[in-house]
Amino acid sequence: MKKLLYLLLFLLPFIGFSQNESFAGTYERHVETPEGSILQYTLELTTDGSFTFHFHRNVNTAPKEENYYGRGRWQVDDYKTISFYQDSERDFNEKFTKKFTGGKARSNRKSPRYKGPREETETLRLFGGEILEQGLELTKVSE
Repeated sequence: MKKLLYLLLFLLPFIGFSQNESFAGTYERHVETPEGSILQYTLELTTDGSFTFHFHRNVNTAPKEENYYGRGRWQVDDYKTISFYQDSERDFNEKFTKKFTGGKARSNRKSPRYKGPREETETLRLFGGEILEQGLELTKVSE
């Protein structure tokens, strides 16, 4: 029984790390408005638990372009929920100003048990905290 307990305690950190790898990747959303404005959202989750966010808006009125950036740490809370954290000293400067602390994302992905022919794209829906747009859904474009 002791050996089983030691084995479980040894493998537990690797199980948590593999969850981060499954969510890691680049998520994007590209929107063109009827007025001709372009909105581009990009969220990159890395396997080391850090993230970067970029929001780019190109509008038809002055100022022509706007860019907002954010960065910090992320972790998987449960099977489908990711939490974002930021350190006020390390993650903020003149360029990185967007706040994500307290924010969460919920993954929408095909169940690993489903083996049917239907292909679904993996998405993240952002909510909570001071996230730019509540309910924003980003599509995974790369691992």
